[in-house]
Amino acid sequence: MAKIFGNEIKTNNIGIEVISADPLILNNRIDKNYTDGIITKVYEGLRCDGRIKSNQTISGNKENGIHCTGARNFTRIESNTFIGYNKKAGIKADNEARIVIINKNVISKNLG
Repeated sequence: MAKIFGNEIKTNNIGIEVISADPLILNNRIDKNYTDGIITKVYEGLRCDGRIKSNQTISGNKENGIHCTGARNFTRIESNTFIGYNKKAGIKADNEARIVIINKNVISKNLG
């Protein structure tokens, strides 16, 4: 399992892009990216099982804080300190994504 841990990820086109993978995204600041802060997606029907956990901030992104798309997308979003001030949704799930959102995520002040 890949780990993305303890980073400041900002002013990118996409902060983090997960394609049919299972990384642990933990304890990061993911702010002010030009589209989504994090996008998880399914490629050619292969599962996506990312874990987005205990991040300090996912905020100020020009589109969604977290965007999960595709059938067989089982991303888990848990215990994130603040998901807010994103121009669209804090968390967006579409195209049959089956995500799980648990354990006290603070999701507020998103504009979408």
